[in-house]
Amino acid sequence: MPRAAKSPPALAPRCRDAFAAAVVRRGESCIDHGRVLWLVEGDGVEAEVRGKGRTRYAVSLSAPEPDEPLIRFECDCPKATELEPCEHMWAIALAVDIEGLAGNFPHADVLDVLVSDGHEELLLPGGEGTHGEEEDEDEDEEDEFEEDEFEDEDEDEDEDEDEDDEDEDEDDEDEDE
Repeated sequence: MPRAAKSPPALAPRCRDAFAAAVVRRGESCIDHGRVLWLVEGDGVEAEVRGKGRTRYAVSLSAPEPDEPLIRFECDCPKATELEPCEHMWAIALAVDIEGLAGNFPHADVLDVLVSDGHEELLLPGGEGTHGEEEDEDEDEEDEFEEDEFEDEDEDEDEDEDEDDEDEDEDDEDEDE
């Protein structure tokens, strides 16, 4: 009796260690809330994933070399532009497994992860626990950064307005003379 073809191992567990625990949870939430809007199979996989708001991010997943144990993730979200694996990348890895597309990628037990923003790349080991157990501190730091960023912008605007006011005062004095 002929043997049934062995199905390829799931993709997500083979590259899991390149993703922080908080990122994994947020990526699972993307799947749970139906935020992977489409998934297209081709030379790799391309998807659109909706962020927390209405913003949609383009995410792609490919294998640069067929037999090399490497997966390349690319996303256009702000976190990925800092060359950090993001929840959108994790969501697409999960979606690949859900849709049964893992056979399109190398069959190695562990896959290293190449994170790209379209211009730069960062290679992360997929099986050595490099990011595996970070806590939610990243989320808190990210929120604080965003708040600080807006405060800094407000301060810069205030300084610019003060300088403009001073320039106008000087112009008024010049006109009076």
